[in-house]
Amino acid sequence: MSRLHLHRPPRALRWRHVGLDNIVLVPASLLPHKATYQALANTLPRGELLIVLPSQNTTGQHLLHTVATLWRAKGRRVTVLDVDQLDASTGAT
Repeated sequence: MSRLHLHRPPRALRWRHVGLDNIVLVPASLLPHKATYQALANTLPRGELLIVLPSQNTTGQHLLHTVATLWRAKGRRVTVLDVDQLDASTGAT
């Protein structure tokens, strides 16, 4: 099994005054629906992580639950939603 290698962020993000508002992790199938999950992410408190789980019970879903657990252990606020919950919370069809 290969290990995940984290690299330094781009130079634009290394400036002291630059900070990320929120981080959103979504399955690739949701990329065309960016406006849907971005609207929800914009309502969350600054610095919160939003994770949208795929609809099928897959390895990816298990991995995202693990990511949520690790971020919570580091003191970050994390919101985890299923794709169906995302549609319901934003009023999308």
